[in-house]
Amino acid sequence: MRLKQPVGIVSNTLLETAQLVREGLLNQDEIVTILKSQSRNTAQIEANIQEFQKAIAENNRSIPEAYQKFLKG
Repeated sequence: MRLKQPVGIVSNTLLETAQLVREGLLNQDEIVTILKSQSRNTAQIEANIQEFQKAIAENNRSIPEAYQKFLKG
């Protein structure tokens, strides 16, 4: 799936970062940089999901109107 890979990358990066923190191999600036980067990545994933939901709602008129509004956010 289109979302599985980006979510997996964020997850793996965070797990690897946690391990590096435990080992004392990252300083505070490096940790902050990684966290900000992953925050931007998750924001992009969220935007992609919203775009996908909107497209589904707009292209599938058989979906009940209330659910279409929910999908469009």
